[in-house]
Amino acid sequence: MRTTFFKSANAPCFAVCVALALGAGATASKAGEHAGVQAGKADERAVVEHAAHAAPLVTAARNGDAAAVEALLRGKPRTDVNQRASDGTTALHWAVYRNDVRMVERLIAARADVRAVNDYGATPMSEAAVVGNVRVIEKLLAAGADVDSPNEDGQTALMIIARTSNVDAARLLLKRGADVNARERWRGQTALMWAAAEAQPAMVQLLIEHGAEVDARSNVNEWERQVTAEPRMQARPSGGFTPLLYAARRGCAECARILLDAGADVNLSDPDGVTPLLLAILNFNTDTAALL
Repeated sequence: MRTTFFKSANAPCFAVCVALALGAGATASKAGEHAGVQAGKADERAVVEHAAHAAPLVTAARNGDAAAVEALLRGKPRTDVNQRASDGTTALHWAVYRNDVRMVERLIAARADVRAVNDYGATPMSEAAVVGNVRVIEKLLAAGADVDSPNEDGQTALMIIARTSNVDAARLLLKRGADVNARERWRGQTALMWAAAEAQPAMVQLLIEHGAEVDARSNVNEWERQVTAEPRMQARPSGGFTPLLYAARRGCAECARILLDAGADVNLSDPDGVTPLLLAILNFNTDTAALL
């Protein structure tokens, strides 16, 4: 199931309807309960209709209705191409999500904001990275999209694509100046770490060719050790992984080979002193262990 970075405009309706239905039926008869449910359904329809009326272009794009999109853009008065749904999502967000290249082109031609950010931190570019369509990414970049615009977690398009086998999309981003060593906010992981962790050797090779740091470390976080040999609490570090440690844990021997050939330190350990070799053994990755 594909993960997306924004939610349907209909999402709030369910909670509203359930609350109304439960509230109406809590102390009423069956007839009252039925009336409450019907009221809830009517309210849901009203919310949906209001959303469609408030942002008709967004609704048309969400539904993939190219004719409606065209009519709205050509109408008098002309519909604002950058109108937003209640969650800040634009028509361009939805066109990208639907992988509709023609609609993306039409909206961009109408001056859609390619850098629009919705309430969930998603931009058309971050969504395009999830979809992985190179043509859509090209259109967005040509229209001025920021190649390194992060989503809410600080992940750039390159990081999102790096965990897949979509080398063509990654190559395009790198050609357009994507920061190969950018880090996301949560763990400080780079695109190379993502590629190694997801066993994508071709991606690992491409990123290294474009200057990815082979011995970079993710952030080290402290958490309390719950079970120890001593009667006192101890702080235990987590994180601090290098791309080679990620490859060893995943068991991607080819990723490990590429990293070693590029000069990765085979003995760099995690904060607990676990080396790539030991990590591979602990995870029963015998091929990777033999290589190391």
